[in-house]
Amino acid sequence: MSAYIHGYSEEEQTRLVSQSQVLSPFIFDRLDLTSVNHLLEVGSGVGAMTLEILERYPTLQITCLEISAAQLAKAKVNLPKAIIETQVHLRQADARHTDFKENSTFDAAFLCWILEHVPQPEQVLSELFRILKKGSQIMVTEVFHNSLELYPSCPNVMTYWQKCIDFQSTIEGDANIGHRLGNLLYDAGFSDIQVQPYPMFFDKSQPQMRNKLINYWHGLMLSALESMLENDYCSIELWKKAEAEILNLLNDDEAIFYYSFMQGTATKE
Repeated sequence: MSAYIHGYSEEEQTRLVSQSQVLSPFIFDRLDLTSVNHLLEVGSGVGAMTLEILERYPTLQITCLEISAAQLAKAKVNLPKAIIETQVHLRQADARHTDFKENSTFDAAFLCWILEHVPQPEQVLSELFRILKKGSQIMVTEVFHNSLELYPSCPNVMTYWQKCIDFQSTIEGDANIGHRLGNLLYDAGFSDIQVQPYPMFFDKSQPQMRNKLINYWHGLMLSALESMLENDYCSIELWKKAEAEILNLLNDDEAIFYYSFMQGTATKE
């Protein structure tokens, strides 16, 4: 597994919970898990998205697959004990190589912001194709960081953001993997593939949501700073200039935020 650009600090674990709360209304807007009985959540992290899933589908059985022991330990804190004992099964493993049997009991797989961090994302999808039951659906939500646009112009933010994108590639990730989802799912053997962008566009007509997303992006960019500084990939001076531009956006009634993530669904026939 490649290095994780955001790290595993307590602050990052808290940010992941906030991230799920902010982005879940968009992520689940087009996804339907009503026919799913046993979901495999890949890269479940600290259990933040698990809680969001259970809020929407409270009777679902979920097996959480996570490579990091630290993240799983935090998930045990975040998830209610009763839920862990009855509905949610935490499993530490590399999603590229599991010990699950072929055609296991999972009738769906859910991945969110995971493949961007994996050196061989095609191995993850091939492994999921192996272990999912026939007729199962896979649901993948991924980043497309080149889509970020801000108004008024924020040159330092965009320079810093491009450094985040480039840095992720140096640690074997892909910050634009969303546009490759269709190809990756096809190569893994899935069919009935549908990939769509999900645009998040907010201007002065929705100032609260606009500022909520700008605030979230501020935290997202800050979470990459420590790793980039440690690897001499960024200067603290650039970050301070970028942060000042972001904070100015929050006080500008004319500000516009745009970002489009990608969602792909497919079936194992």
